[in-house]
Amino acid sequence: MRKVLSFSGFLMLGLVISQFLPMIAGEGYGVVKSISNVLLYVCLSFIMINVGREFVLDKSRWKSYAEDYFIAMATAALPWFMIAIYYVFILLPPDYWNSWEAWKERICC
Repeated sequence: MRKVLSFSGFLMLGLVISQFLPMIAGEGYGVVKSISNVLLYVCLSFIMINVGREFVLDKSRWKSYAEDYFIAMATAALPWFMIAIYYVFILLPPDYWNSWEAWKERICC
């Protein structure tokens, strides 16, 4: 639990510092941004590597993992589908609902 709290604290601290970074850096913002990007990716890779090191797969419980996979997939995909439907059916006039170009413009890019 201590790791989770420390990682969350570091993420929040980074968020606060990133908001004040342009004011603090002034003219040297480009150099500071380059250095902060390197530090960001190093810290992010540290977190991801530690998450991967603690991951253990119990092959005797594969049904439970399959259920968890589909729940995670739905959790990630459902908001995207809902936003896509909102962009097309709420923000576009009804004349464009059947237009593939309109869908592609709203959803993809």
